[in-house]
Amino acid sequence: PPPKQIACPKFKNLKKEVERLLQSSDVRKKMGEYGYNFAKDFTQERFDKSWLDLINEATKENPNQVPFGDKGVVGERDDMLNPQESGKRGVYEHIQRYKLAIKDIGKGKRVLDLGCGTGYGSAMLLKAGNEVFGIDISQKAIDYARRNYPDINYTCCPADSLPFENNFFDGVVACEIIEHVQDPKKVLKEICRVLKKEGDLFISTPNPRHLLNTLKYVFKGKPYPERVVMQNIYHIKEFYYKEFISFLKEENLEIISRYGQTLSILPPRLEALLGKFPLFYKLPVLFGYFIPKYAETVVVHVKKSK
Repeated sequence: PPPKQIACPKFKNLKKEVERLLQSSDVRKKMGEYGYNFAKDFTQERFDKSWLDLINEATKENPNQVPFGDKGVVGERDDMLNPQESGKRGVYEHIQRYKLAIKDIGKGKRVLDLGCGTGYGSAMLLKAGNEVFGIDISQKAIDYARRNYPDINYTCCPADSLPFENNFFDGVVACEIIEHVQDPKKVLKEICRVLKKEGDLFISTPNPRHLLNTLKYVFKGKPYPERVVMQNIYHIKEFYYKEFISFLKEENLEIISRYGQTLSILPPRLEALLGKFPLFYKLPVLFGYFIPKYAETVVVHVKKSK
């Protein structure tokens, strides 16, 4: 089905709000010249267009804008080496996952970055001395990656149909991708097919049964949510910790290590406020390292034993 449109029933109210924002020099500076002119000339004709058409029009002259998702919002394809949309903690989490993978993969390996997005993680793997292949289902993401992080073998294709021979890679990094696919088992089997025996897989996923949600369940009787962030329209299936470990073991993958990212007990608004102080945003991420069962993100290093 086509993506849902984001609509505003009263154009006059929207136009008034745009005009108010444009009075701020800080806002104009952040938007840039093209964005400012687009907003200044916002008309009823443009308003009547679909949301996706508006987004494409607003960004077509800025090739370094991170690609929007296929449902009309940014999604999760920011460039974490040059972030445009993400906060400090989100950037730190993403970068840490690749750093930990690189530490165990080493150098001189053939590595697949599955769901490479804008290519920043592929670039980190390349800089570490590896031959890197990047796969993403978004052509816009691949185009961005090719422009900004060259010397990597990029291909646009789905994760459940990889264009590689059996036992092709020494390592696979699959950060925050398994929750996006329609058939996680099929994708995992495909990863195992292209991974060499004794090859390394680093895979991560959000954990909706993290500490804060567990406390709400135990003390308030609130049911566990299906997603860490319920408004995330791109996640199809999120695994809780035990479920995720069982999912990996079903493919006879040997668990080497597991760790968590972000252990939160504070309300999101309070945590966001405290996160504005230098280095504080790193603390919840580091606290989760030793307690993956209750962390917001579970990261697992496995080996293909057969």
